[in-house]
Amino acid sequence: MERRDFLTPDPNSPVLTLGKTVINIDTEESYGALFLLVKEESLSDFFVPAIRMRPNLIIF
Repeated sequence: MERRDFLTPDPNSPVLTLGKTVINIDTEESYGALFLLVKEESLSDFFVPAIRMRPNLIIF
């Protein structure tokens, strides 16, 4: 997680950034890049209840 002042509406909110090149699978021509920004708060809201219900849960 990191904080940044670009590509995010709130520079004080930590985010996880995932990026992937998008290509045409037939011609291998590159269409561009896709970036997914996930707020740390959203990840915590998703995983914390699951971990509380199953303390031995392993998440990769």
